[in-house]
Amino acid sequence: MNVITQKARAGQYLLSTVGTLSADLAQLAAGPALPSGQILSFDDKTLLYSAYAAPAEGSKAVVKASAILYAPAGAREAPLQVTITARLAEVSAAELTGLDAQVTAQLAELNIIVR
Repeated sequence: MNVITQKARAGQYLLSTVGTLSADLAQLAAGPALPSGQILSFDDKTLLYSAYAAPAEGSKAVVKASAILYAPAGAREAPLQVTITARLAEVSAAELTGLDAQVTAQLAELNIIVR
């Protein structure tokens, strides 16, 4: 018997939103494939979003969670336009990738509540 594993569906992490007010279109930097529910950070220099990665211990770099990827994005060699959850939403912690206590607090500043 073949076992089939279902990947996360678009928006599967969402518990509630304020419709289109919660979402934005954004440019995702080139890189590896990312699942729906991936925490994203915004780079002020390139004006692109990328997968959130906490700064190394002792690093002075400021990396902040800025959004959540709505739908899976395949590997890409150039920036890609994607839909993100940017504000005013309630999300499931179990469906998010890259979540930690610091990210939870940063998302709360955007009125994205993690349950």
